[in-house]
Amino acid sequence: MADHVERSRAARQISDVELVEMGRRAQTEKERLLARYPHLQPFQQEIDRRLAAAGTTQNRLAVLGFMIEAKLGELREQMDALQDLTRELAQSR
Repeated sequence: MADHVERSRAARQISDVELVEMGRRAQTEKERLLARYPHLQPFQQEIDRRLAAAGTTQNRLAVLGFMIEAKLGELREQMDALQDLTRELAQSR
């Protein structure tokens, strides 16, 4: 990831100041999101805990990938349950 950021910065000529500003805006947006949706705070804490233990940037990306896949699986299960419910509702009419 660090290599990717450096290559990306070189390709787009992002200055250190711009990179810091991007990080600041991302942090502000995260805080705004968590204030608006406080039920997401435990999930953010889990993300932070896992990333802190991941070590390298490559491991951090892998952790994020696994977490995204797990959440997508949960979403898929909920969508399947919703589809079953709508099917039952349609059949009962």
